[in-house]
This record gives sequence, C-alpha cells and structure tokens, in this order.
Amino acid sequence: MRWPLPLAMSLALLGGTVGCRGNQGCREAVELELRAREEDVRQLRAELDRAEFYNHALSRELAAVRGEPGPNGQLLLPTEPYPVRSIRLGRGTAGREADCGGADALIVHLEPIDNEGSTIKAPGSLCIEVLEINKEGLKSPLSSWDFPREQLRHKWESRLFNSGYILTLPWKVSPTQEKLRVQARFTLVDGRVFETEKDITIRLLPEHRRRTILIGPQTTAPPAPTLPGPTEVLPGPILPEDPGMMSDIPPPPIPPPGVTPIPTMPPAGTPASTEGPTLLRGRAPSGPKVQLLRPVPMPTD
Repeated sequence: MRWPLPLAMSLALLGGTVGCRGNQGCREAVELELRAREEDVRQLRAELDRAEFYNHALSRELAAVRGEPGPNGQLLLPTEPYPVRSIRLGRGTAGREADCGGADALIVHLEPIDNEGSTIKAPGSLCIEVLEINKEGLKSPLSSWDFPREQLRHKWESRLFNSGYILTLPWKVSPTQEKLRVQARFTLVDGRVFETEKDITIRLLPEHRRRTILIGPQTTAPPAPTLPGPTEVLPGPILPEDPGMMSDIPPPPIPPPGVTPIPTMPPAGTPASTEGPTLLRGRAPSGPKVQLLRPVPMPTD
C-alpha cells in the first residue's frame, strides 16, 4: 500500500517531534540527577576533608602531649580544634518580605571562615544585636537574640552556592528606620570570640502591622499608711512644771457615797480666776489621778 506523499511527510514530521520531546524530557531528568549526585559528592568531599583535618589535629596534639618531636626535629604544639579565623554575615542577611509589604522578620546568614577562606561548620554560641540608624546617623538598639550551642547547631544549612548558619528572627520590636546595623558575636567552644557587623536596608511594615515594646502589667503603688488621728485627752488641771513638786500635792479625799463633796479652795496667795479653773489639752501625766469636782452652791441665811 502506498501512502500519498503529503500524508507520508506529515507522519514523518510528527514522529520526529514526538521523539524530540521524549529525548528532551529524558535529558532534563538526567541533568537533574547529575546535579543531585554532584551535590552529594561535594558534601561527602567536605566531610572527608574535615575528618582528615581532625585526625591530623588529634595526632599532632597527641604527639605534643607525649613530647615527641615533629618531622623537622622541633616539638609540636597542639593545634586548634576548629581553625576559625573570622566570621562574616553572608549575602542572605536581609529582611524577610511579608505579604502585606515590608519586612516582618530578619534573616541572618553567618559563615565561620577558616585560613583558606572557606566556610566550615564550627560549633559555638551566637548573639545577634540589631541597631537602628536614623537620618542623622545616630544609632539606637532595637532587638537582640541569643542562641546557645545546642540550639545553634540545628541551624546549619549546606546549600549549592552558600552554606552556614541561617536563622529567621521575627521582630521583637518592629523597626521604624529603614537602615539597620546587624552585629554578630560568635563564641567558639574553646572560648575564642569573633565579631562582625553589616549594614542592611529594609522596607518598613505598615503602621498597623508594627509591633511595639510590650510593657508589663501596671503595678499600683501600695496605699500610704493611714496615720492615726489625734487622740482626744480629757482635760486635766494645771500641774507644776517641775515633776518633783507633784509628790508634795496630796490627793483629794474621796467622798463617801451619797455625800456631795465640797470644792477645794486654791491655796492662799493664788489669784482667783473668774473664769473657773484653766484646763489644758494634752497628754495626761503619770501619777495619781486627780478628779474634778463640780462646785455646789452654799446655802445662804
């Protein structure tokens, strides 16, 4: 059976197109698999180099402890367990963009650097501080975060183009300035401290989405102690200023029940008062109590 020439050419072109599409899909799958295998090889090579360095460091430390000379005849000194020479904040250090517009968190990318300028996974603790920089160049603290060694070691990420400790830090207090300074202080397990800083620019959140400093519950001041009011003291007679003279004054006689006492007359030489006895308000003196008697009118003939 012979096919017409136009139909045969159409079938040939269709078959070639299907074959090309199938080959292209296979080629992409193979390339993805090769990239994944290359990444695995790179990570394994980094782990092997790290293990070889640790073995060399342990061998050198053991020889130094034993006092064995090195290849050139000199005594070896113990090597540092982690050859960190500096730290830096990578390109990933920036604000995290939110859906509403603006940065709702800070992303920190910390890289410990060795002598060869490569990033190594060195254990340690990390402290992050963020400062705001206003238009006049003045700096004011904004937020700070602390990460102990046990918590920081889970933040390590190995990526294709960059590796290091990558942390996402939501704002404790939303910034009000676009320019920020990020300061990092990394403390190794052997006590060495490395510091670095980097200036970044972010987009501010809308005002209704910003967080402010949380103030604790208002504590009311304890009520002031209530002072006791003045105590009213019963009036008493005028007493001499010298307390010693009080012993010379005999107490008045106590009248028997049913008998009205006669008022006592002032001693001779004492000017009589037309207003009656003068009374003072104050603290009653100690000693025998003096009872005031009401005067009774004398009968007249």
